[in-house]
Amino acid sequence: MDSETALGGADAVEKTTYVVGDGTSPEARTPIGAPPSVGSSGPSVIAWVVIAVALLIAIVYALGVFRS
Repeated sequence: MDSETALGGADAVEKTTYVVGDGTSPEARTPIGAPPSVGSSGPSVIAWVVIAVALLIAIVYALGVFRS
């Protein structure tokens, strides 16, 4: 048996764009407090680790080039 036939395929999905329920209308939404803020304290720890690894690779490469 075809797996899509067993699951019903895309035609089996119920259309819900006409449903108006509690909280589904954008005009009815009320904001709750201030929007969340994103910290802007600079690069994260992961960014610093990536930068450090890149610098280390560049230094090792430069030392290898100058030895030959």
